[in-house]
Amino acid sequence: MRDPPSQSIFAHSKARGGLTRNWPLLAILPIFSTPSTVKSRQGEGKIAPGLRDCRSPCPVTALKHSIPGKNVQKPFVMKREYAAKHCVVTGAGSGIGRAVALDLAGRGAMLALSDINDDGLAETREMIGAADNRHRYDRLDVADRAAIERYAEDLGGGWGAADYLFNIAGLSRVGAFADTQADAFDKVLDVNFYGTVSMCRAFLPRLLETRGAITNISSVFGLIGFPGQAHYCASKFAVRGFSETLAMELAPKGVSVTCVHPGGVSTNIARAAVVDSLPDGFQSREKLDKKFDKAARTSPASAARTIIEGTAKGKRRVIVGADGHVISTMQRLFPRSYQWVVANILR
Repeated sequence: MRDPPSQSIFAHSKARGGLTRNWPLLAILPIFSTPSTVKSRQGEGKIAPGLRDCRSPCPVTALKHSIPGKNVQKPFVMKREYAAKHCVVTGAGSGIGRAVALDLAGRGAMLALSDINDDGLAETREMIGAADNRHRYDRLDVADRAAIERYAEDLGGGWGAADYLFNIAGLSRVGAFADTQADAFDKVLDVNFYGTVSMCRAFLPRLLETRGAITNISSVFGLIGFPGQAHYCASKFAVRGFSETLAMELAPKGVSVTCVHPGGVSTNIARAAVVDSLPDGFQSREKLDKKFDKAARTSPASAARTIIEGTAKGKRRVIVGADGHVISTMQRLFPRSYQWVVANILR
């Protein structure tokens, strides 16, 4: 008798190298292997003629449970609350950082907010309420490691412990790698990546004491490469790798680490970006900005809510926006060929 479709496909996959080379076949196995039931006058749940018993495991399930580590139970993560908790937020002078600060303030958190932009930080202070003396507002350049160390020491002396660290400060730059000077490339890494690393290092002792949480902002460009964004992608891929490794190292010590990958969020980060060279297909900076505005469909407030709730649940990866989920899925399903899809979209 001929094998059922699921068994023959599974055997073919094993013969050709298993999951690694034939993941598309295994991805559709549940269509063939999930048992179906039909209703009848005698009752519900009877097996339809010709279909196997639902109590027998499908090949995908059997394979999943045979992989080492798949049966290890994940540690229980209690949902965290923010009321009266000390939250450190960088990049609070605009965009996602400001939205996170406003959301946390509404949840009763005590905030230490920083930004390199004094005017933007002053606006955030007015929005929260300048009379609220539970919060601190400091100018901070996250590319300055020594300044970060002084900032952490100062907070520890008078403001209190750190329960949450939100590393949101960042910058963008546009231009092909060949058109970008080395110091400009380094600047993006210094702010987006090394700034995140320095903040984590400076506040880690306090976070270990409080068994707190770290949230680092990567990007969908920390999941896929994108032309004209070599420096930005390099920094955000680095944040992702750092965060995922840190999450594994700190989980046994009670500190959760969340890596956030926003899609297009309607902030000023793109308009504030320095353009070393225009991407192919764009004749002016104005057209480039309009293209970003059209793609940025997620509001900062919505992004902040997703980030804060994901952090509270101890999620290790948080995707922001419908476009973020599309890109994340595309990368997982087509880890190599997605580059051709991106290239065709840009033509």
